Amino acid sequence: MSLQSGASLPGSAAAEYNARRNRAICGGSIMLLGSLIVSAIATWDRRDGSSLFFWLTTAWLVFPVGAYVEDVISRRVAGRGWIFSLGVGLYLGLISGGLLSLGVWVFASHSELIGLISNRDSGGYASYSASVRRGLAERAWIILKYAVPFAAVWVGIWSGWTACRHRPASSPAPDSNCTVRLRPGAVIGQVMISLVIGYATVAALAITYLMILNRGLSGMEEIRGLAPYLAGAVVIGPWIGPIANPGGGTAPLAWRLTAVALPVLLAAVAPLVVWRRPVPIRIAVALWCGLMTSILFWSALGLVSFLSSI
Repeated sequence: MSLQSGASLPGSAAAEYNARRNRAICGGSIMLLGSLIVSAIATWDRRDGSSLFFWLTTAWLVFPVGAYVEDVISRRVAGRGWIFSLGVGLYLGLISGGLLSLGVWVFASHSELIGLISNRDSGGYASYSASVRRGLAERAWIILKYAVPFAAVWVGIWSGWTACRHRPASSPAPDSNCTVRLRPGAVIGQVMISLVIGYATVAALAITYLMILNRGLSGMEEIRGLAPYLAGAVVIGPWIGPIANPGGGTAPLAWRLTAVALPVLLAAVAPLVVWRRPVPIRIAVALWCGLMTSILFWSALGLVSFLSSI
C-alpha cells in the first residue's frame, strides 16, 4: 500500500499511517504470544501434546482482537498513571478474553452445534442431546478457565507497560487530508513469507518443548509429523490434508473447507486489488488486518484438514 494525499503527502501523515499499521502488527503479535503461552500451560496441565497446536487453528480470531486492543491502549492509556492503565487493561482483558473464549468455543464446537440442530428429529435424540451438551459445557469451562484470567492479567500488564513507556499518541490526521491508495504490491507476498517462517519456527519450538515434557503426553505421534506441513498450510490451505495422506479420503473435506475459506480470502484480497480510490487511513489499516486474518483463517483450515488426515 502506498500513501497519497493530493500532490504530496506530509511526513506527519506518513508517520501516522505507519504508526497505526505497526500498532496493529504489534498488538496482534502480543495477543498471539499470550495465546501460545496459554496453550503451553494447558499442555502442561492436561498432559495433552496436541493442545499446544490448537492455538494455531484459532490465530485468526486472536490477531484482530490483539490489533484492536493495542489501538485502544495506545490511544487511551499511553502516558497515564499506572493504576488507571492497569484498571483499563484488566477491563479490556476480561472483555477480550470472554469474546475470544466464545469465538474459540464456537469454532471448536461447530460440528456438535450443527448436529444438535440437524438431528432433532432422529431417534434417541434426548440421550444424544444430553451427551453433546455435557461435552459442550465441559469444553466451555476448559476454555474459560484458561483464557479469561490469563487475558485479564496479560492485557493489564500490557496496558501498564504501555502507560509507563510511551507518551500519549498524537491525534490522528483528519481523513480528508490523509488518505491511502490501496496498492498491495509486495505486501501479500511479505505476509505469506512471514507466516510460513513463523509457523515453521513455532512448530520447531513447540516440538522441542513437547519432547522435553514428554512423560506420557498423548498426541505425540501426530505432533512429530506435523512440523513439515505447517508452513505448507499457509500456502496450500485445506489441500494440505490430501497431499499429506493421498489415500486418506480427505478430499471431500478439503473441498468443503475450501468452499468456506477461499471466499473469505478472496474477499480480503479484492479491495486491495480492485479499489483504486484513496481511502481513510483507518479503513486501510482495517483492510490490512482483514488480509492477515483471512490468511490465518485459510491456514487454520489447512491445519484442520491435515489433522483429519492422520
